[in-house]
Amino acid sequence: MRKLIPVDIYGGCSDRKCGVIHYRTSDNSLCLPMLSKQYKFYLAFENSFCKDYISEKFFKLFQEVDVIPVVRGGFDYKKYLPSGIFVDASDFKTPEDLAKYLLQLGSNQKEYVKMLKRKNRWFERYMTPFRCAVCEALHTTKDSPTYINNLRDKFNGNPSYCWEPKDLN
Repeated sequence: MRKLIPVDIYGGCSDRKCGVIHYRTSDNSLCLPMLSKQYKFYLAFENSFCKDYISEKFFKLFQEVDVIPVVRGGFDYKKYLPSGIFVDASDFKTPEDLAKYLLQLGSNQKEYVKMLKRKNRWFERYMTPFRCAVCEALHTTKDSPTYINNLRDKFNGNPSYCWEPKDLN
């Protein structure tokens, strides 16, 4: 992709940082507004491909952030999420094809704004206490038939719900 379009990487895998990072607190105050000013797209690529998993990389873009998410992961985005609010990298045969599409969409102001408006009708509801409660219940409610001793084993058990991407060298 980088041969056709610039790709900036922020965080632990890069020397680019966005403010002081302390458990993603800079996302709301510094990073997310910066995204809207400098970028049209955000590559919300998962580093773990799991059947029913989407990380915060996707959902944080629904906090009044004017960028289009480009997704890649194990979740069935098209089945469970509204159409026209993201670009799915799996729709493209090569990273170059994806890059060409992003260049085309990014230069077509009418289509880009239409997609952005469609995306901006949706928002993330702050649910951290709920997530914490679910996690705590999964690890402490031993009498429950839904008790999961190890969440990683649950997803990597037999059959495995997680897998390595097969298209990377």
